[in-house]
Amino acid sequence: MPSFRWSRQTLGLFVLVTVAAVAWPHCRLSGRASAASPVRLAYYVTYDDRSFASLQGHVAEIDALSPGWYRMDGSGNLSLVADKHFAEIKALTGASGVKLLPLVQCAEQGAAFHNTLADAPTRASAVASIRAAVSANGYDGIQIDFEGVDAADRPHLTAFMAELCGALHADGKIVCQAVDAKTEERFTGWTGAFDYAALGQHNDYIVLMAYGYGTSKPQSTSPYAWVSGSAAYAASCIPPSKVLIGIAWYGYDWDLSTPAARPVALTAPDAMALASSHGATITRDEATKSCMFRYSDGGSTHEVWLEDAGSARTKIAVGLDLGFAGWAGWRLGHEDAAFWQDAAPTPSPTPLPPTATAVPPTPVPDTPTPEPTYAPATETSAPDTPTVELSTPTPSPSPTPSAEPASDPCHAAVPSADDDPFCRYVDSGPFAGLVARGSLGPQL
Repeated sequence: MPSFRWSRQTLGLFVLVTVAAVAWPHCRLSGRASAASPVRLAYYVTYDDRSFASLQGHVAEIDALSPGWYRMDGSGNLSLVADKHFAEIKALTGASGVKLLPLVQCAEQGAAFHNTLADAPTRASAVASIRAAVSANGYDGIQIDFEGVDAADRPHLTAFMAELCGALHADGKIVCQAVDAKTEERFTGWTGAFDYAALGQHNDYIVLMAYGYGTSKPQSTSPYAWVSGSAAYAASCIPPSKVLIGIAWYGYDWDLSTPAARPVALTAPDAMALASSHGATITRDEATKSCMFRYSDGGSTHEVWLEDAGSARTKIAVGLDLGFAGWAGWRLGHEDAAFWQDAAPTPSPTPLPPTATAVPPTPVPDTPTPEPTYAPATETSAPDTPTVELSTPTPSPSPTPSAEPASDPCHAAVPSADDDPFCRYVDSGPFAGLVARGSLGPQL
């Protein structure tokens, strides 16, 4: 065998190419990922016809779509959610060059979902089911939205994602994961299961769900300082080029005359129409960068908070300032129509430093009530299979488990019978405190 001697130049080139190969994300949504042209991902739900109407009107203004098509139970079984627009959406996104990354959400939470993540054969079967669905339907990839995972299952969630990414990357597919926002590391509560650094190693994209702050009292669902602190923390753990900042396109209406009543979820257009019908003036709260107004109805005073186009753009700019790949909007059918007049916001004039920390402007929230729910559609349709071509990715590294601390003050709290038994902490500062929370993503 002939000998080979490394020259200094050759060795330098080898190291450069190797580092680049390891650091570069496995698969990309598009070539748009820059401050001027961020990746634009939108969510679609099956249970609201307005979501499909919005998709039809704005498919040319997004790069990727995550329709809520799949549920996974605690035994690792994958089920398809009925959608009368299933075939239409596949044809529409395919013709428009929009990447299709269906959403897989957990049908159960906590201990009921433990086996899917922790039992190796069940986990392997679950991964195989997702891989088969992606392959059979010609999807460009998948997005995982497992919320309400017990914090003790943190290493198992990481192992699940490592195995899923390994399988789908071998097929040249994109893997994206939605994670709850936090401004510092947490090993307990609602965000404890998400090991940002480890998950960032495996996924092509991470959606930072910077919304769902709480509904216990009238307030913004995505207060600016909390969004900023959460984005800065995510950027310190995950390569910013892999992160999409999740934005809210909705709001809530609280009846102040009945404090125990649950707030009513509103789309941005519905909230604006409500203000107009009552002659109320919508104002922008400078601290949270969200909108709010009050109105009276039948002797009751109501307070509404919402995210309009300006609110959404301001929070997208937080991510772009940190070098994020783009944004992900929850969800089509909720948004202020004015948002689409500029679906690619640019960074703010003064970028936030990468080590920015949150100094939240509002008082400690009390225990919120669960979010309102909507009934899913029941129609069915048969899948068809488009052709998708993507580059072959590199293998994922092995999972990196994280140790759990001895105490879990979040789970020590006793929620009411109506509350989800999981909770999260709002981080240090005036926000600090225990916030019980339901699974926000699939319910609005």
